[in-house]
Amino acid sequence: MALSGFIVAIVVGLVGEHLPLVTILERSLVSAVICFGGGMALGLLLDGVINRHAQHLRIQTEQMEEDQAVSLDPSHPESDGEPHAESSEPMMAV
Repeated sequence: MALSGFIVAIVVGLVGEHLPLVTILERSLVSAVICFGGGMALGLLLDGVINRHAQHLRIQTEQMEEDQAVSLDPSHPESDGEPHAESSEPMMAV
């Protein structure tokens, strides 16, 4: 960001205004410092967003792995804790 701000300020200074080179370079350096600060703030913001997204994906993956482990566990009842349906009437043998 700082380098792009510096280059844009130099080009605009050389093309648009007829100022001494020292003035153009001073303004370009100020522009580079300001763009560096903006780029740093933007980078920190995006870093936080990426970290939160990665944490969310990590939690989802752990939950999916736990669900798969429970579904593959032979000691765990397949009805997920629901009582087994038993008939209250005796059935006739054929």
